Amino acid sequence: MDYVTVEMIAGFLDAPFIGDPNMRVYGVSSLKTQKLGTLVFCNDELQGTSTSVCYIVRKGISGFSQIIHPDPKRAFAEAYHHFFYAGGASISPEAHIYPNVQIGVDVCIGPGSVIGAAGFGFSFDEQNVALRMPHIGGVVIGNGVEIGSNTSIDSGTLDSTEIGDDVKIDNLVHIAHNVKIGQRTLVIAHAMIAGSATVGRDCWIGPGACILNKIRIGDNSLVGMGAVVIKDVPDNVVVVGNPARILRKRGNV
Repeated sequence: MDYVTVEMIAGFLDAPFIGDPNMRVYGVSSLKTQKLGTLVFCNDELQGTSTSVCYIVRKGISGFSQIIHPDPKRAFAEAYHHFFYAGGASISPEAHIYPNVQIGVDVCIGPGSVIGAAGFGFSFDEQNVALRMPHIGGVVIGNGVEIGSNTSIDSGTLDSTEIGDDVKIDNLVHIAHNVKIGQRTLVIAHAMIAGSATVGRDCWIGPGACILNKIRIGDNSLVGMGAVVIKDVPDNVVVVGNPARILRKRGNV
């Protein structure tokens, strides 16, 4: 069957609905385009509504097919993944994956990304000449990870660089050797995480953020856009600025 019904989607979401339970839904579209026979979410009051789509909304109004849910965006994403997302690994042939990289299942890697190259690690002899350290630890990428385009994840020196399950990494991110990133963390474009830093679970690393080497970011913490983190960050906080400072507590995600 190449479609699902409104009743099937509402049942999966355990949510009430308004309208025809047998209305066929073939895919998804945006509130702006509202293509025939698709699922659309709306966080605000419905405007420009159509009788040919099914909406996920917080508060329903009569006359349209709607599924009522307190978080329409989340419900839309859950329904999309359950009914319409094909899934599976998608590793671009234009990405460069070194042999020392272990990749889990359902991993996506965008074009131009380099995974497992030697990092920028040196020691110095008596004449202060830089001696390159070995980078033989590789990279371990967990399940459900997404890595965007033109991102660099360096090999560990003697131990691995580790990217946990369901981590999402944007385009143009640099992750240095021996970094460890916990499950479900998001790392946004132009962020730089320096060598041997540890980022906890369920974190959000903002655009252009810079995390110094060997720093620890606690679980469920948020590093704001452009923040420069030079000391450890505890769990469940928001840090901003240069140097980064705690702005407030962060609630559950």
